[in-house]
Amino acid sequence: MQTLYKIVIPNKKYVFIRFFNFFLFLFNAVGIAVMAHYKNVLWLYLLVPFILIAAIYEITQLRVFKRRYVSETGIRISAFFWSTVGWLTLGYILFPLILLTLGLMQMFLKKKFEFRFNRQEILLSAFSKRRIKWWALENVVLKDALLTLDFKNNKIFQSEILFEESNVPDEKEFNEFCRLQLKAHAAKLSMN
Repeated sequence: MQTLYKIVIPNKKYVFIRFFNFFLFLFNAVGIAVMAHYKNVLWLYLLVPFILIAAIYEITQLRVFKRRYVSETGIRISAFFWSTVGWLTLGYILFPLILLTLGLMQMFLKKKFEFRFNRQEILLSAFSKRRIKWWALENVVLKDALLTLDFKNNKIFQSEILFEESNVPDEKEFNEFCRLQLKAHAAKLSMN
């Protein structure tokens, strides 16, 4: 099935990961510094600035995140790496395992979701792929960069879209495409 339109929307809940990472990296930096002092492994103090830089990076991205979507960098990965190295050097295994698990989980979270519209269905690429059949929808409208999906079961999905990453040249053309698909699939459903 050929995709005729692609609409990209932001994952609004992704911002909570930034808060979580800030506190996680801060905890690791302080914990490694304190434990390095008590175990007299002073060279581990060299890791603390790297982890603190990552914590500061995460909290500063909250302001930037509202305006534009920053591409992923190696700062977060290096903070997980240096934190893991620090805890392993200190002889702790549980903290690195937790960090590894959290890092892997964050790799699977998406900053953006994609809707792919074709003549048979709408494919939503989020955590897993979900197919939305046209006959399950009452209405689909794109107006002023706001996508609205009105389902027949009285659920409504509404989100702003990222125009620069979507391939919708004209809102009227897209709305007309959706209206025709809804009409065609409603006619097929009534014939059965």
